[in-house]
Amino acid sequence: MNQLRTCLEALLNGEFICVHRSRELFRCLQEPLFRAQVEAALQPLGRTLGALGDENSPDVFFARYTKLDSSVDVESARAMLVSIRDQVRPCVEFIQLSIHAGRSDSHLEPGDEISFSALLEAIEEQSVYKDRLRDLASFDMFNRAKSAKDNKDRLSIILKAMADAGYVIKRDGESANYIATGKM
Repeated sequence: MNQLRTCLEALLNGEFICVHRSRELFRCLQEPLFRAQVEAALQPLGRTLGALGDENSPDVFFARYTKLDSSVDVESARAMLVSIRDQVRPCVEFIQLSIHAGRSDSHLEPGDEISFSALLEAIEEQSVYKDRLRDLASFDMFNRAKSAKDNKDRLSIILKAMADAGYVIKRDGESANYIATGKM
């Protein structure tokens, strides 16, 4: 499959393309000619290429609507906003847990590594973090974590749900650690 098609499908599926999630597509989007091709393909669909970060060197790319003239576009945008709304609070709660459990005093940024073992160790040591992890399982986004047998299983389910939603990506195939993506 060619890179343009792969990129357009990802963007139209609501993905955020960053160096951590899709290094090759991100590299392609940094090339002005490729970016112009993407823009031209998105235009008839009422969308344009959005970016976050430095204007000359964006950190993440995504598709956004140019106008909401059609009822189909309005409904699609509404569905996206509802999805984002339902994911923001659980993600913020997870970020707060990771910060308070010893990550650091700063926020979670794209490229930051989330050490599964360090986070689990901090959770196991403090009952307040165990409670926060249990509270995270109450969000619909993490509903499978409600039935987890222990904190390790619960944390694993929560991180997998965040990966499925595109906020984090596994460091590599065998690692239990995750990397925050540009969607974060």
